[in-house]
Amino acid sequence: MATGWLRGTVKEVPSGDTVVIAGTVKGGPPPEKRITLSSLVAPKLGRRDGQQAEEPFAWQSREFLRQLCIGQACTFKVDYTVDSIAGREFGSVFIGSNSSENVAVTVAAKGWAKVRTQGGSQSPYYDQLVNASKVAEGSSLGLFNKADTGTRRTPAGQDFDVQQLLDQHGKGKVLPAIVEQIPSGSFIRLTLLEGFHSVAVNLCGVQAPSMGRRAPAASAAAKPAAGSSQPASTGGTEQAATGAESSASAAVPPATAAAVAGAQPESAPEPFAREAKHFAETKALNREVRITLEGVDKFGNILGSVRYPEGAGEAIDLALSLVQNGLVKVVEWGANMLPQAAGHKLREAERAAKQAKKGMWHNWTPPAGSAAKLSDKFTGTVREVVNGDLLVIADSASGVSRRIYMSSVRSPRIGRRDERPEPWAIESKELLRTTVIGKEVSVSLEYSRAAGGGGRLPGQQPPQPQQQQQGDLMHFGTVTIGNRNVAELMLSQGLSTVAKHRIDDERSAHYEALMEAEQAAKKAKKGIFSGRDAPLHNINDVSTPGNAQKAKQFLPFLQRTKKHGVVENVINGHRMRIFIPKEGCLIVFSPSGVRAPSMPPREGTNAAMAKQHPGEPYGEEATAFTYAHVQQREVEIEVDTMDRGGTFLGTLTVTGSPPFNLGRSLLKAGLARLHPSFDPAYDHDGNALSEAQAEAQQHKRKIWEKYEPAANGETHANGDQASAAEPESVSITVTDVTDAAHFYLQMIGEQRTSWIEEQLQSLSLDTAAKPARLRQGQQCIARFSVDKRWYRAKVLSANTRDPTKPAYDVSFIDFGNKEAGLGADDVREMGEALAAVPPQAHAAQLAFLQVSGVEDEYGHEAAQLLSDNVGNGRHLKALITQRDRSQQPPVLHLLILTPEQDSAKDSVNTQILAEGLARLKMPPAGQVKVTKEVKDSLAEAEADAKKEHRGIWRYGDVDDDEEDDVPARKPAWGRR
Repeated sequence: MATGWLRGTVKEVPSGDTVVIAGTVKGGPPPEKRITLSSLVAPKLGRRDGQQAEEPFAWQSREFLRQLCIGQACTFKVDYTVDSIAGREFGSVFIGSNSSENVAVTVAAKGWAKVRTQGGSQSPYYDQLVNASKVAEGSSLGLFNKADTGTRRTPAGQDFDVQQLLDQHGKGKVLPAIVEQIPSGSFIRLTLLEGFHSVAVNLCGVQAPSMGRRAPAASAAAKPAAGSSQPASTGGTEQAATGAESSASAAVPPATAAAVAGAQPESAPEPFAREAKHFAETKALNREVRITLEGVDKFGNILGSVRYPEGAGEAIDLALSLVQNGLVKVVEWGANMLPQAAGHKLREAERAAKQAKKGMWHNWTPPAGSAAKLSDKFTGTVREVVNGDLLVIADSASGVSRRIYMSSVRSPRIGRRDERPEPWAIESKELLRTTVIGKEVSVSLEYSRAAGGGGRLPGQQPPQPQQQQQGDLMHFGTVTIGNRNVAELMLSQGLSTVAKHRIDDERSAHYEALMEAEQAAKKAKKGIFSGRDAPLHNINDVSTPGNAQKAKQFLPFLQRTKKHGVVENVINGHRMRIFIPKEGCLIVFSPSGVRAPSMPPREGTNAAMAKQHPGEPYGEEATAFTYAHVQQREVEIEVDTMDRGGTFLGTLTVTGSPPFNLGRSLLKAGLARLHPSFDPAYDHDGNALSEAQAEAQQHKRKIWEKYEPAANGETHANGDQASAAEPESVSITVTDVTDAAHFYLQMIGEQRTSWIEEQLQSLSLDTAAKPARLRQGQQCIARFSVDKRWYRAKVLSANTRDPTKPAYDVSFIDFGNKEAGLGADDVREMGEALAAVPPQAHAAQLAFLQVSGVEDEYGHEAAQLLSDNVGNGRHLKALITQRDRSQQPPVLHLLILTPEQDSAKDSVNTQILAEGLARLKMPPAGQVKVTKEVKDSLAEAEADAKKEHRGIWRYGDVDDDEEDDVPARKPAWGRR
């Protein structure tokens, strides 16, 4: 039955005159049509079983058509059908730009098919086909080439030994092939171009969902799928219906993909089986691929990796693509046959697909006690050594501190403060500390085990509900520094022992090497295996409360000269416990005159105490800063005095190159302030401390973000006058432009932004319960109508007169844009953890400009120019000239520079002035942070616009008083 013109993509080329075309549909495998080119006859391919010989030029004919149109978008129509051939459709197919190339005419012109001359239905382009075929015959092209027999040797399938192939080429050999059929997402049949052997290949390391058991070939042939022909009738002529085998079904490869799809299954496919098969077909079916031999299974199928072409770039691993889309599972026995890097990629891709809930993992949740981890491998800096087998490591990628136990190793325990350490525990911890503290290490996580919850690390956020399970796991892995396994080092010195695992326990991937290191230490009688008693350690602990008088006895000894020490632990941003080996004492130390903000109350603190000491802004950040830089580091202290509580005061420097002065660094980072009574004249480091604080004030860092110097100059504790502050430089991305006078931005590099995204992605919001009712001003999670994703929001207004159909107007607080009329399906309640993070969208406006609203004259043009310069998520540099806290939320006044601009005088502000779309409003001298060069460039831009009568200056100067008092004129033709 003839049809109109349809569109699709050529999915398969079974023979030199037949194509399979896939339609376009979202959400699953598309419909397909099998089209035999009208009025053409191509030679028949031979059968794989050898029961039918291949006709001359059949392979070349099929290859020409395959290379011409596989994967190409096409326009096609069914021209006619033949009653005697059930399910067969004959049609015309066009490819190329504007569908200008008639595939049948091209095939005939190259001589790779003959034109059927018998009567009956014909192609609408029959005359063109005849003329093209005559030219090809006259030029001896294709089938008409008398000098070439056009035959190839097609070995029978039973004569081929895949083990012999593997032995001949060896594991890892890459061979070219053409994919003929994809029965399932991980099982492929292809033709090796070397020898034209037809082989079955299982993708190594993965397994796709089953497509179900199919009916035998005979019965399947009797039940063709709608829109597809029978497998036994796929040739190019109507005469094939009389009993001749078709050219397609007779191919050296097995029955075609479309024919197999037409067979009715005896059992239904598993979930996502069709999707996996369809994905593999769109990437590799009838493509020339590269197969890497990995092995042979017990059924004689090759295990291998298949790489398919993708544009002009490097070939892509089909198994990896399937895993990344959640369409197959990784199987360990197969992944272990691959090179280590390839197997690791598959596992990482599966973990990422699970976390993103892709494909078959859409309902996946990490099981309790599972080995689910953020990443199998990561690099980071060692922040703390808890025991000889437990480290705290800050992930270099995320900055998150993670507790990592070394796999299959046990070290003596230090114990709590009121417990005596186990023998050799101090030596074990000290060896590990001196080896790794503050250094970058590589971690390969291997397994996890359930454990009780622990306390937070300094600066670490409280665990969220969805993180509790992750926090209740002990993560074990191999830690390497350089190329040295740290666990092996500990064992070789006899300061750790190898854990004795049960048979079914997970263990270190280097377990044999660990056993060898332990045996070597035993043989050398080192450490624990020496047979000697562990060294005794007598420590005078004067760091506990109430020991001020005892601590005072050490003051004269500590004041004599600089002392070497090791920071045992950080109490808060400016106080820490330090062990002084020479004096054998443990003290509390603080940099002189420096005070960091206090920490918020710890979890479990009673309500009265928490209310009395609520903590200060940046208290946790200051503590985290000190923890990151001095925890368990070797330091040099110079003691000046001691306060009444027994805290020693002086200068602390972390040894190294360059040295790190804690007091100066805290002040410079804006995470501490000088004590009001501090006098730099009486401190040998006084001037440097004062300068550090002045720098932080000048740049409004952290605790000084609201700092404003007095008009006559701020006087610091050291008596020096603050210098005029320069504009603060920040990296931003503009998220929403309301008009040229109002827009919103995010700070680039703000970790809380990425944390919010991760938390939202981890929640199953599509299936979460709908809120009963939201109030105006309440924070929530809302679905943005454009991309259907969930973001944090605030309810601007709530229409709940009809409780069954509430409507909410919301503002997305991390981006600044608004949306009206969201229903109950599009909002969810927000948890306390997400609600505690401040909005990440900052209100802003262009500094020194007076711009009309978007509805006013030239307001739309100004907004468009701003959007063109800062939109599309571009990374921009901005200079903050003012933080206007008279408005809520506070508004940043900015000079914005695009990547093409390297100077503040070439800012976006200057461009808008130069186009005559704004007026310059420069505050009085002394009240702005801007250089004379910038002021001059802004003034010159406005003057040039006036001179050229651009924009608002088209009729000459605008009177200031008139412009300020009279409402802005509306454009004559409405909003532009």
